[in-house]
Amino acid sequence: MVVIGHTPSLSIGQLVHVLRLSHPDTVRIVDLLEDAGFLERSPSVHDRRTLALHLTVEGEAERAAILERRQKAIEAVMKRVPTEDLPVLERLAETMLSTMPHDATTALAVCRFCNQLQCPACPMDKFGDLGAPGEKAVGPKATLQPAQ
Repeated sequence: MVVIGHTPSLSIGQLVHVLRLSHPDTVRIVDLLEDAGFLERSPSVHDRRTLALHLTVEGEAERAAILERRQKAIEAVMKRVPTEDLPVLERLAETMLSTMPHDATTALAVCRFCNQLQCPACPMDKFGDLGAPGEKAVGPKATLQPAQ
């Protein structure tokens, strides 16, 4: 749900690559989320053969709760890091994370571990948007806005 909320209108095929799962496993996850009322599929505006995934209001609320729980877990660990070491840790994390992706899909695979609202200067922005299913992503990523 974090990925779908991060990049609404993903196709199942795009989600397969981001999550690095098989197509059948990804479809099962999407089916479960849809059955739980957390997401819906709608025709893609880019490709009539493809369905776009969107979080429902309930899905957005659950995504926010997931991100909040994750933030609290991170804060609990980070309390143990001395304040003077935080800038060093931040530089190291940014350096390591920025070397992992090589395109927009792998960048989103890294971003799924982030809360984009907490990362205004995302190092993954240089890879651009995923674009329409089957299209190559180009250009810098659009600025992400909080869900309404």
